[in-house]
Amino acid sequence: MPFPNQVSLIRLPFDLKVGLVAAHGLMAEDEKGAFKRLNVLRNRIVHDLHYDLAEKDEVDLLNSLGKRHRVRFAMVVRNDAEPMIFPDKLQMAINVMRTSLQLDREAAEAAHVRLRAAAIRVQDAVRNGRPADGVPGS
Repeated sequence: MPFPNQVSLIRLPFDLKVGLVAAHGLMAEDEKGAFKRLNVLRNRIVHDLHYDLAEKDEVDLLNSLGKRHRVRFAMVVRNDAEPMIFPDKLQMAINVMRTSLQLDREAAEAAHVRLRAAAIRVQDAVRNGRPADGVPGS
């Protein structure tokens, strides 16, 4: 988002926030369901302080993981390792989701920095009337 200070995201519904993240290319379409499922769990806990997470909650979240999250989850939770008991898989799935999102964000920020630097080089080249290094057609 080029000008994040121009909009207040705090009051936006979570589903819309998930959609914005996906629209910015930071989340695959099949990953949205897991974040929405996680929000369902959050809402249950927030609105019922006595709510106890159950194995069904864990299974529901695991079933909602997108392909990339499933692959990363499988890399961490190996079949030959000691079996994980509830709520370990739930915690691991949440960590995989969070880590994936953070890695994607960092990659997007790095790409933005590279694009910005390239744009500055092009602007400088245009101003100075010379070819820009590494820019096609210059």
